[in-house]
Amino acid sequence: MKKRWIAALVLLAMLLSCFATVSFADTTYRQEDVEREIQELMTKYCGTYWRGNYLGAIQCKGFADMVFNELYGTRGPGPYSGNRYELPEAEGRSCQKLGVLSPSKSNYSSLKALLSQALPGDYVQCVRFTGTQHSMIVVERTNEGITFFDCNLKGSLLCASYTYTWEDVATYLTRGISLYRHDGYIPTTEYRLYFDPNGGTCDVASKPISVGSTYGVLPTPEREGYLFDYWYVEQFNDSRTPREIPVSANSIKSAYANGYLKAHWTKDEGPCARFGHEWGDPVEVFPTCETDGYVQEICSVCEAIRDVAINPAPGHSYRLTASVPATNIDNGSESYLCDRCGKTYTETILCILEKFSDLDKNGWYYPYVKNMVRDGLMNGTSDTTFSPTQTLTRAMLVTILFRMQGEPEAAPASFTDVAQDSWYSAAVNWASESGVVTGFPDNTFRPDAPITREQAATILFRYAPIMGRSNAERADLSEFIDHREITAFAQEPLEWAYACGILSGLPDKTLLPLGFAERNQIAKMLVTFLENTKQDNAPEVG
Repeated sequence: MKKRWIAALVLLAMLLSCFATVSFADTTYRQEDVEREIQELMTKYCGTYWRGNYLGAIQCKGFADMVFNELYGTRGPGPYSGNRYELPEAEGRSCQKLGVLSPSKSNYSSLKALLSQALPGDYVQCVRFTGTQHSMIVVERTNEGITFFDCNLKGSLLCASYTYTWEDVATYLTRGISLYRHDGYIPTTEYRLYFDPNGGTCDVASKPISVGSTYGVLPTPEREGYLFDYWYVEQFNDSRTPREIPVSANSIKSAYANGYLKAHWTKDEGPCARFGHEWGDPVEVFPTCETDGYVQEICSVCEAIRDVAINPAPGHSYRLTASVPATNIDNGSESYLCDRCGKTYTETILCILEKFSDLDKNGWYYPYVKNMVRDGLMNGTSDTTFSPTQTLTRAMLVTILFRMQGEPEAAPASFTDVAQDSWYSAAVNWASESGVVTGFPDNTFRPDAPITREQAATILFRYAPIMGRSNAERADLSEFIDHREITAFAQEPLEWAYACGILSGLPDKTLLPLGFAERNQIAKMLVTFLENTKQDNAPEVG
């Protein structure tokens, strides 16, 4: 930043030196000389970013003034006027005004007619379609359009030339425009200071001032409920962020432009608003585990309080004091004690059953699912789901029975679709060896196939003797309208299952022997199997 300001000052000094060495009366420019110098200036400045402040104007205006000065040895046509697209009339001005168009008269034909007079080196002041004021130097004018040289093309601070078609001119420059040509311009040094009371009132609206003189006596504005601090000018940095520069009677007017001062106020909030508080000795409040500590000071005049320092709360230092592990159906807990403040809390450790978010505790199936989960016979489909209405596969059912039997070892089964490294292979091996399952005629087991109601009944029918349970009970199934759909191998197993209550019919008098069994239905069948079947003999060794 320091190097940038030094460079700007050097450039300003060089440009100002032109005013002392150039005699306007003795200087005559031919048009071809003007065009040559414009090309030299474009070569010098194109592709650079102009963030300087030349003679009190910023961005495009300052850049255009600088170029105009290097062409003719004089400053630009002057500051923007009240309406920004037309300079006020003044005697002795050395720029010829070739034409002015107000917003109401700026259209395609009038703009083209005005700018068709332009020659290289002419100066344009305008208001763009965005409502912002703009200054440019003419580089070239053709039948197709006009080329300008400036540093704020389309909102960028990049110095470059840009060609507008006549359609572009009618689109972008329709808010007012003026065209000037150098004619021995001698800049004025007389400007005005304008006073903005910024919400208050001021008896003086403006005052005359010369460049190089001090501001002199400044008025004192008034605003109810506020104290006047100072007048300031507003400037912008490279990121276009405004900052306030206070001024006083001893400030010097250096910019060749009107000045605009704004009042700065402080809300009148009591005896300390203007001169500040008188703070007493610090008072410290120590932090707790949950609340911050702080150091405060109290004003002896108005009793205002301010924080001098904040000591953040360190947080609790908990340690585990007791632990009750969770079971399959009972929640566990962990108790903690803070060694700093003695605060305690207990955290619930959810059991497996409570983690299943898709179980309805009021559902008909819940007691049966709870029973299966309690004994570790059925697991969830994930850590948080049981999927009660999902169909059960053949591999899942034999795995449940395998767990009920204590997971005995068995020789590998001969099924062609059961890999011995699969999660269900040990269960299928046992079920095949014990005769619980026989598979299909093509020597497959079809482990991933959904199990039907008659298949489930058949497997339990074969498993009952292994558990030492009777499978001799029978019931008549002819009352069910779909009893003829029962496969031959499942006839007796279904009669037994219905007699024991393991399988029940539906309200529409169907048994659905070929329907797929859901996980909640299997849970009920297994619990009913254990509760309703009679002890027959000692279980066989699987």
